[in-house]
Amino acid sequence: MNRKLKSLAPKAGAVFSWGLPAVLTTIALCWSVAALGWMLDHIATAWLAYSGAVLFDVVWIYAMFQEWRHHRRGGRGQVPQRLGWGCFAVSLVVLFTHGLIVAPAGDYTGWAAAAIKVGFGLLGILVPALAKVTLVIALDAANERISPETQTRIEDIPAVT
Repeated sequence: MNRKLKSLAPKAGAVFSWGLPAVLTTIALCWSVAALGWMLDHIATAWLAYSGAVLFDVVWIYAMFQEWRHHRRGGRGQVPQRLGWGCFAVSLVVLFTHGLIVAPAGDYTGWAAAAIKVGFGLLGILVPALAKVTLVIALDAANERISPETQTRIEDIPAVT
């Protein structure tokens, strides 16, 4: 194999491993910020509503990376894990509710209108859920635990304060 092609292979893998989750997660964050911000905009000023929506998703991302960091260092990271999955679940509920609210029922009534609204709600959670799960997969794939010996050596290094 050509030397130039060999040197490009790891870069292409890294771009696909992290590029796809980054792009999809960005789309998911925009989607959920738009939905949550729109809903909060009915009870607060616009700048406060959308700031709160951004804060919610930033906390989710922060929790995901803290969980990954804990696992990498050999810990379990239960608090960030619970916070991350809790934010994720609330986000899905908000997106489903947003889909129910904004779905056009058209001329349908009764069960048909309800089915259309539920379909929009499910579609509303499907896209961001798939995108956010790609980030979870990428973090899990990059989760390389350090050995207990290395962890002991790191802990034995005196802190510089």
